[in-house]
Amino acid sequence: MSPNNDIRRQAQAQLEAIKLDANMTQIIFEYVFAEAFHINNRLSAVVLMKNLIKKAYGQHNFTHYDKATQKRNEDEAVAGDEDDPTNFIDQDGDQMMKGNLVQALMGSTDKRIADIFLEIISLMSKRYVQNDWPNLITELMQNMKSGDLHKIKLALEAIKKICKKYRFMFRSDALYTEMNYMIENLSELLIQNLMTAVNGLSA
Repeated sequence: MSPNNDIRRQAQAQLEAIKLDANMTQIIFEYVFAEAFHINNRLSAVVLMKNLIKKAYGQHNFTHYDKATQKRNEDEAVAGDEDDPTNFIDQDGDQMMKGNLVQALMGSTDKRIADIFLEIISLMSKRYVQNDWPNLITELMQNMKSGDLHKIKLALEAIKKICKKYRFMFRSDALYTEMNYMIENLSELLIQNLMTAVNGLSA
């Protein structure tokens, strides 16, 4: 980091001006997996991605969380244009994130990078996933069927992140619809993985 205040302020302004359009999203994904770069720089890139997603998908944009959660997030929300999600990600960037995030998670060999991708999945799945991100559960299920223990573990961690939101949401038909969607799609596969683990321990 430069000791020059003007250079630091200029760099900060450039970071704050970044928007996750399709090009920037692809650049960050490629940079994160480019092993020619130092791991600290790659971590900084994925943290930048997470921070932009957090601003775009902040809970204050939703109405289906309980009053205490809404109040806490309203207190943390930034007033003015900075509260507009389109300042941080556009439709093409959003679709690219949803189309590549699970694959990026499964390809992460560094736990720190994988953990940040899990946080991003948690943020982006705060909406009803069967409507706004229908391929998410399908992709996680495919990885759970892969037989690769690393991928199975990451898929289970992602599902845990997705389901954690249910603790804080209003009880509603929409919520129960998503919970039923998760149960219908995942219950058999979760039982199969459990039996495989039990059989492995007793073998």
